[in-house]
Amino acid sequence: MKTKKMVTAALLVSLGIVIPTISIPIIPDPAVSATLAAHVPIIVAMFISPFVAIVTALGTTLGFILKGLPIVVSLRAFSHIIFAIVGSLMLVKINGKPFNTHFIWLRIFIVYIVTLILHTASELLVIRLIAPDTVHMMVGMGIFMLHHTIDFAISIAIVQALKSVRGIDAF
Repeated sequence: MKTKKMVTAALLVSLGIVIPTISIPIIPDPAVSATLAAHVPIIVAMFISPFVAIVTALGTTLGFILKGLPIVVSLRAFSHIIFAIVGSLMLVKINGKPFNTHFIWLRIFIVYIVTLILHTASELLVIRLIAPDTVHMMVGMGIFMLHHTIDFAISIAIVQALKSVRGIDAF
């Protein structure tokens, strides 16, 4: 692995630990909590490589564990590895295609939709085990979808900025 990718992975893991450690959840209920920007390091990592995405997802999980949050929150963070792997593999396939600005955004939108569904479903599976009532499931679904959408938008802006200064190689 290139040194640049290793350093980038280390920085994203650091962010993945710091963000949940210093942030206050927007929604305090452990089953459906949301910490703004907690997914940003994982989503940015997806644009770099599958390995960096996996490492960052695990690092983010460590951040939630270190904060001492309830186990359901850490398990939900661990479930992010699913959307991180699938999203990064989809992006690797996109990076292999000839560059076409019009279609690249369509492909990234498809990655967003797929990761949104996987992210929401995996977190709902975790809360289903802990808080199986319908209220938690419905509230959780809405919160997880909104949270993923906001964090994906923030991540795209960061990836574009890093790409413009040649900080990362992405689409």
